[in-house]
Amino acid sequence: MDPLTYQIKCPERLPLRYLILALGVGLLTACCDPPVDSFCAVAKPVYLSKEDVLTRDTLREVVTANETWQALCKK
Repeated sequence: MDPLTYQIKCPERLPLRYLILALGVGLLTACCDPPVDSFCAVAKPVYLSKEDVLTRDTLREVVTANETWQALCKK
């Protein structure tokens, strides 16, 4: 039997490859620590203008975003 054909048809080798890939990605990303206040570095309160037309759901999302910003970033 051709070794390439065996590798494609052999299902017991597939999970080991995924495990090795997952461990490799985990080791690479474990060294990267995001800044402590990275959310506050990019987030800003949402302001509305007179031209904005809001639905109830949009208003709820704006209020949630602003409350989150205030709780985490306003000191």
